[in-house]
Amino acid sequence: MSTRSVLRQGFSALAIPVMLVVAVGCGRRVYPTAPTLATVAPTASATATAPATPTATLTPYVSPTSDPALLESTARALMATPEFARAIPLWDEILQLQPTYGEGYFQRGRAYLGLLDGETFLDAYVEYGLSSLADLDRSIALGPVVDGRNFYRRFQALMSLAGVEPYRVNRERLYRAALENLRVSNSIGPWNTSSESEEGLVLVQLGECAEAQALGERLLREYTDYFRDDPDQGAVLALVWRVLAGAATCSGRPEDAVDFVARALEMDPPASDHWTWILERALNLYYLGRSEEALSVISEDIQAFPYYSAERYFLRALILLDLGREEEARGDLDFGATQTWFPVGQYYYALGRIALREGDIDEGIQALQMAEATLGREYGPLLERARQYLADMGAEPLGGLDSAEFAATAIPTLTPSPTPRIPILPGTPAYYDAHVVDMSVGTGPLMIRPHQDFVYCFRFQAEVPVDPDSVVDLTFRLIPYLTVVGGPSGLEVQFLTSERGILSVSNRWGDNRVYEPSRHLRDDGEVMLILDNPGELPIYLQDVGMRLVSRRPDGSYLILGPGSAPHLESLPEGGVNRTVVMPGSTGPMSLGPNGSQIIHFTPPEPIDYAGVESVRFRVVSADSGEPSLLLMIWSPWSGGWGGTEEVDSGLFEASTPAMAVDADGDIVVEVHNLTNSSVDLADVSVEAVLQTPDGNGLTLGGLE
Repeated sequence: MSTRSVLRQGFSALAIPVMLVVAVGCGRRVYPTAPTLATVAPTASATATAPATPTATLTPYVSPTSDPALLESTARALMATPEFARAIPLWDEILQLQPTYGEGYFQRGRAYLGLLDGETFLDAYVEYGLSSLADLDRSIALGPVVDGRNFYRRFQALMSLAGVEPYRVNRERLYRAALENLRVSNSIGPWNTSSESEEGLVLVQLGECAEAQALGERLLREYTDYFRDDPDQGAVLALVWRVLAGAATCSGRPEDAVDFVARALEMDPPASDHWTWILERALNLYYLGRSEEALSVISEDIQAFPYYSAERYFLRALILLDLGREEEARGDLDFGATQTWFPVGQYYYALGRIALREGDIDEGIQALQMAEATLGREYGPLLERARQYLADMGAEPLGGLDSAEFAATAIPTLTPSPTPRIPILPGTPAYYDAHVVDMSVGTGPLMIRPHQDFVYCFRFQAEVPVDPDSVVDLTFRLIPYLTVVGGPSGLEVQFLTSERGILSVSNRWGDNRVYEPSRHLRDDGEVMLILDNPGELPIYLQDVGMRLVSRRPDGSYLILGPGSAPHLESLPEGGVNRTVVMPGSTGPMSLGPNGSQIIHFTPPEPIDYAGVESVRFRVVSADSGEPSLLLMIWSPWSGGWGGTEEVDSGLFEASTPAMAVDADGDIVVEVHNLTNSSVDLADVSVEAVLQTPDGNGLTLGGLE
């Protein structure tokens, strides 16, 4: 095949996808509407999912009026498989039932992103990317808090669209928008060790060499110290070296780039993305004139992974041209062109060189113009050579023209730029899809699927930062989807703290008060809750909530989270022997040899309080003796018994008073006779000193 026919075939291959993309959508749009997609008008507030009460049915099939919670559980399970194509119709139905459900738009946008992997049709690929952006914009507009997940997924969608944009000037617009979204995500979370390094990789694509270099050097210092004792530091630091290598390539220091890639591969060879890392190494060896070595490196990778990336074939063609092996170079260009939607960049640079060598000036100019318009910043030396060739022949580069002439993909939606209310702290471990939850509401319906290597992470944020040392109460709430007997079998609940520590806590259905709450918060008052299901069956939840109470400087209390808990009463197995309405007391009672009585002290009506200062019991003997007694307090929060300490004759204090009073003010105590003789008691009374939201104390009961 002649150079002319190859070149025309290349332009034809480029023209068809461009037409398909333009049909999908092209032009400027205003946030939050994505190009050519239906606009959903955001409402003033988001509506939390409120599933209908499940009703019994004779059919095992899903009803046409399916419950949103069940639909969502199924959709999430499909996405975890992952089966994104099957999940999207379920999200469609959920959003028809609940059109202001921001989380639903986020999840559907994430599903569209999942469809990009392995998609072979360009028009479908671009449509999925734009659909994802549209849903993420709606999620941002409807979300009750600034949620960094939306912005990280927008970053991914924009980078995906940039990957199929042939013209550099349009590609860099997408990169710029992607970088803005990534920075927003990194500032508020979710943050992790790769998302910061990704900023450096995008800066390289934009030609911001010095900024990428400075970021890489800073991350190298911070991560080397931060992950000094972390077994995963190899993968973390390898990615930083990749940033430094890209910055060196970008700034024309190929020898440094080769060294930095080598360091990265030494630190983490198994997790390296083989074609990008090896491609970068071979490219810089090519820049250094070490053609044989570059050829060996890239050929070894192609042999191991022959169908992974067309870009490697185009680079090898350039190396072969330098070595005078033109026929082999043509073979690589032909095969590489079959492995991509449209060959650009190096492909046209190589065709231009071949055309000029054959004396075909017109075809050479046309190919070099395409090369100059499509080569990325990482190919800076080739870009400069293409421009020099064109200048020598008196031809203008296409890249200097109005970019609208080459608008092959839609201009991205405008980038939302919220002010983070509670930025995530640098160096804080997190998860990509850590779900940000407004502390005033709950998570809504969840299905915690069984998986040994997967956890669900929720960031409960208050409207303002809270000093952890001021917190007097922290209660998390687990509400089952259906009425169940017993606790959430198999569910593991953990708190991720600022000190990188994970604290496990016991849990049961209903309200779960956390002992020593300040230890379970992060430095900014955020509560990061991790749910894990290591069992074999899914766990269905109607809601997970969080209630935090902190002391203000004036002595009053700030209560964050839902008000009165949907209290699920917790009493000892076997019930109680007697109930006493406070401030009353038991009056005379007898305990047989080694016998006991379980007493339930309850206020006249349920009360709301901010915290518990103390719980004390007075036991009065019916005679002058001092009986040998043991008092145990039932904890409705842990579902077990706690201890007391006898501080005076017949006066007992709760060791952990905060765990002894339930959400309504009820207190349950068991009085044990430790002797082999019967004991007569004149009275048992209780006194609990509580903290009220206005800062005034409240005493329940009373001691004689």
